[in-house]
Amino acid sequence: MKKSILLFLALGLLACQSKEQEKKVLPNVTPEASATSLSPKDSLSQFPKDWEGRYEGEMHWYVNGQLRGKIPCRHEVLAKKPGVWSWTTEFDSSQLVPKAVLKDYLLIEDKSQAQGHYILDEQDGILIDMILMGNSLYSQFEVGNNKITTVDRLEGNTLYKEIIMAPKDKVRKSSAKIGKESFEVSAANSIILQKSILKKQK
Repeated sequence: MKKSILLFLALGLLACQSKEQEKKVLPNVTPEASATSLSPKDSLSQFPKDWEGRYEGEMHWYVNGQLRGKIPCRHEVLAKKPGVWSWTTEFDSSQLVPKAVLKDYLLIEDKSQAQGHYILDEQDGILIDMILMGNSLYSQFEVGNNKITTVDRLEGNTLYKEIIMAPKDKVRKSSAKIGKESFEVSAANSIILQKSILKKQK
């Protein structure tokens, strides 16, 4: 988790640039439309057998809708024993932090919950619930001042990994009243997105 936050902080620094800098978009790094579009229908991929393997590609990061860059990314899902898989992600983030960021995690089936419930064990005391729905794994959690949502989706031989971070102190508050009932909504107005598009390797 510390490595993940370090990478997020490095990305977050980009959001603190001047308004003139925020208008700039890195040239020639926009992913092809065919690579970023998701099928409207879930594929018939099955977890875990269709997910197991090694994947390589790139992670693109965005700050408030602006593409900021890309770095090489690798992901690995390998069976270790019944109900346990390695869940390893490596970012070649040398342009942001001194060395590559390695997330050497385990994905563990939670047999105390309904089928499709897993626990991501970061092997440092941090446990994150991940829920399988269709061909996607979802999680949501908070770290410090940030709300984080993750989606891992397998489409054929392509793995899409998205991590969305929203600072809790950067929100737009509004309210409405229906009859005698009133309610307030706090909507994030600053979002950092990591989007990885990875191809399974033979």
